[in-house]
Amino acid sequence: MVKIKKISKESYVGFIYDISIENVNSPYFYANGVLTHNSLYPHIMMMANLNARNKDLVGWHGGKMFEVEGYYDDTKMSGLGLLLRKWYYLRLMYKRKGILEDGTVFKYKDIDKYKGKKSYYIPADDGVYDLKLSIIDDDTIKFMKNLVKNGVDRREYTIKILLNLQYGILNQQYYQLVYDSVAGGDCTRLGRQCIRYARKVFREAGYILINSDTDSWYFVDVFNDKKKYLALKNKVIADIKASMPFPQITFDADIDAIIKHIFFFKGKGVEDKDSDKEMDEDDFINKPKGFMKKNYIYVEMDDKLVIKNLGIKKKSISALSKKIFWDYMVPKIKKDGIVKFSKTEIENLMIKLLQEDISLAYMRKSVNDLCFYKKSMTGIQAQISKKYGPGIHFLIPNVRNIGVGKGIRYCSVEEFEKYKMSISDIDFTNFWKELNYFVKKQQYCSMFDFE
Repeated sequence: MVKIKKISKESYVGFIYDISIENVNSPYFYANGVLTHNSLYPHIMMMANLNARNKDLVGWHGGKMFEVEGYYDDTKMSGLGLLLRKWYYLRLMYKRKGILEDGTVFKYKDIDKYKGKKSYYIPADDGVYDLKLSIIDDDTIKFMKNLVKNGVDRREYTIKILLNLQYGILNQQYYQLVYDSVAGGDCTRLGRQCIRYARKVFREAGYILINSDTDSWYFVDVFNDKKKYLALKNKVIADIKASMPFPQITFDADIDAIIKHIFFFKGKGVEDKDSDKEMDEDDFINKPKGFMKKNYIYVEMDDKLVIKNLGIKKKSISALSKKIFWDYMVPKIKKDGIVKFSKTEIENLMIKLLQEDISLAYMRKSVNDLCFYKKSMTGIQAQISKKYGPGIHFLIPNVRNIGVGKGIRYCSVEEFEKYKMSISDIDFTNFWKELNYFVKKQQYCSMFDFE
């Protein structure tokens, strides 16, 4: 028996979902699941053969499942498609992973389990793009285990960039030999349709869909049955591949995480640019919320915190904001599923921490010699360089109009001490901007709220 432990929606700056499912017959519980396609755009380019568009309007045109603008050669895979396939297998090798004949992806460290089976490999330096199958024997096992000892090869990140870059080049007129706005548009169009189809299948099977982005869908495992949703995921992948002219065995969706709490943040505008024609019922629900794509925090079942594209991860964040977030907010986010804190609570914490260590208010500013700023002599970088010289400076934002800057003024530590400034003289504008995502919207009562 499975019951919904908690589904709550609160409105502060934006909507925040905290959804978890509890299995009453077991001491553990699953929560939100995230399924993400592996290199979605590169696989779409391979499977739909987007670099081989036929301008005479013959070839693959979406089949029965997809709607596309262009027509693509369905008789021979393009050279770039073959290259993308080679790169993808190389990336897996650098990540110390292999692929069996049936498409199973395995880790090199588990290679012993697959002795005697066939796996793909890429001929070295022979210019052949097609992959070859080879029996996993003792020599293969020894080779793969030696690679594991060396750890992940950093070239994996280079290959990832190359794979993702191809879609961007397809859309850039600057690259005249490969530029194709129709194919570029079809790439994103197919990506959206893949995600919408996944949502439809999961929704009709009874799962709660809480959000989705470019290549992922977030759902609640209401059945507390991992095998069930993996089987459904396999159906989604199989249906998509069956509808493409050149299906790839590496096209799949992995479980990114099993989540205890997940929080989506609202942006200033509506981020979802899909047309109404392409929207489904989930889009009509989620679009008005204005969720920022790939801007969220979640806590996994083992209490690992994952932050996606929020400013709090930037290296330039002040020491004060870092300490408040990591030392005070994160423990509560993990334990209690709380991501919004009152402004008064944060303000009191700021004052307390600064009383203990005023250096937390320092803002690190690195500037060059003044001659580097000839085109922007009034900018803050030029002002700092002119007054304090080139190099790294630790400055304090203040409301006493001391130091440099137009809107916010920054003074040196020496000036802060010279003018006998205190915490009340510090300008907290920057700190509030850094922590803005996590501040509760203040509630104001009217006279009619009281009896």
